[in-house]
Amino acid sequence: MPSTAILFYLGADISQDYIDVALRVRKEDYSLSELQSIRIANSKKGFALLHKWLLKAGVQLGEGALMVIENTGVYHRALMRWC
Repeated sequence: MPSTAILFYLGADISQDYIDVALRVRKEDYSLSELQSIRIANSKKGFALLHKWLLKAGVQLGEGALMVIENTGVYHRALMRWC
């Protein structure tokens, strides 16, 4: 997929208890928005909060989104399944 097709750039730093998610959105002039971030619990409850936050920011996970997830051995797996 060409980089111009990506609208949402997300990165996740994962620990056993928390996930820090950073977001930048591509604007119409191809510049990126200011960095937004949220810390959630690494749990179903945290993922529900993340979902609400992403919806509020207008993010749609799918072909227009690129999410980079830290491979932590086991702690990242729940977020991968959720995505």
